[in-house]
Amino acid sequence: MINISSNGYYIGIAVCANSNKNVATAEVSNIKLSRTCFSEGITKLQCDQSSNCESGQATGTCYNKGEVPPWESKTAATTIFDVGSTVTKFGCAGDGPSPNYAVDGTTHKTSCDRTNLLGQPAGLLIKPFHRVETKAEGLRIYADNNCPGCDPVSYIFEGRTSAESDWVEISRGDLPWKGSATYARNSVEGLDIPSTYGSASARFEFTEVSFYPPCDAPDCTRDPTVLSDYLEYKITWTETRNP
Repeated sequence: MINISSNGYYIGIAVCANSNKNVATAEVSNIKLSRTCFSEGITKLQCDQSSNCESGQATGTCYNKGEVPPWESKTAATTIFDVGSTVTKFGCAGDGPSPNYAVDGTTHKTSCDRTNLLGQPAGLLIKPFHRVETKAEGLRIYADNNCPGCDPVSYIFEGRTSAESDWVEISRGDLPWKGSATYARNSVEGLDIPSTYGSASARFEFTEVSFYPPCDAPDCTRDPTVLSDYLEYKITWTETRNP
C-alpha cells in the first residue's frame, strides 16, 4: 500500500505496463482533496470537490464541512411570486392589462392609469400561491416595450404575516436605473425571461436592488437571518420616470 500526498489541488496517477500484451491495473482506495474553504475566489464546484468543504444550498457560500448554517438548507428561488399568485393593483384608474403579467415570468406588461390619481399611492398587492412565509432578498424589474416615462424609479417594499396584520417596511429607495441617461426597451412582448436566483437574463433590460444591508468587505456574505419572513407583499411605486 502506497500513500500519495500532495499540497496541490489535483493529483495525477500514471499506470504503465511492461508489455503491450498485458493489461495494467491500479487500485485506489481513497482520494481526499482538501483546501481552505473560505479562500477568496473559490467556486462552488471547487468547494463541492473538496473533502473538507461543503457549499450552502441557498447562497453557494463555501464552508468547512459540518459548519453550514441551518438557514442555508432553505431553497433559494428565482422569485417568491410563483405562478398562480394573486396580484392586485391599487391607485389605478380602470383595469388595464392584467396585474398578473407583473409576475408571470415573461415580457408581457401591466400598467397603471394614473388619471386624476397622481396624489394617491399606487402599486401592487401580491399574495403568493404557495402560501408559505418567505424571505424577500431583492427586487428585479424588467423594462416594458415602449414607455420609458412609465418606468418606476422609486419604491417602498413591504410585507405582512397574515391578511389581518400590519404592513412592515422591508426596503425603500431609488432603483439603480433612475439616473440612466438612456432608456433601452424590451421591444417584444410575451417572451419568456430565463432569469435565475443569482442573476437576471442578460438578453433583457432590467434593474434590481438588494434588500440586504450594505457590505463592502471582500469576504462579505449574505446572511438571510437578517431578513424577516412574510406571507404577503406590497410594492408601492413612489415615483416614475415621468410622473
